[in-house]
Amino acid sequence: AQKITPDKVVEVLNEFYQRATTTIFSFAGTVDKFLGDGVMALFGAPYSKGDDALRAVRCAVALKMEWEKAMARRPPRERCALKVGLNTGKVLAGTIGSEARLDYTAIGEPVNVASWVCATGEPGQVLITGKTLAAIGARFDVTPLGERPLHGSKVRTAVFEVIEEDSGSGTLPGIKS
Repeated sequence: AQKITPDKVVEVLNEFYQRATTTIFSFAGTVDKFLGDGVMALFGAPYSKGDDALRAVRCAVALKMEWEKAMARRPPRERCALKVGLNTGKVLAGTIGSEARLDYTAIGEPVNVASWVCATGEPGQVLITGKTLAAIGARFDVTPLGERPLHGSKVRTAVFEVIEEDSGSGTLPGIKS
């Protein structure tokens, strides 16, 4: 945003929001909210489909590829990379707020961990926690990045970079992701 004019920033952000929303919906995710230059999405809320973590990771990989293609069409000074952080766990999802303004959202430690993991990522990375890796099984090629302390805590969590879906993992015939 510091390299381009405000109208170009809005143009890039609107393109990002459009592509992210379309991709999230295509994987049956819920767009929770736009966060400045980011999007918070939920998989499994309001209803679990049983493969929520798998759809979330597939969505993240698809969005990364889609965004890289979109950025390749822009002038170099307008390009920016996506980074994604995913975590799996039970959250409180529902309508939260005041009488004046209510929002559907999710709260809880898994949300905070996902946000922290995203914040620690490098541009172009899709990062997942060990909990997400356990939920999806060996369907993706990942690079272990080690255990990292959670922000402001002595608790550590394992972090992995998702490279791509393992071509040997297979998807069910007739189902496209």
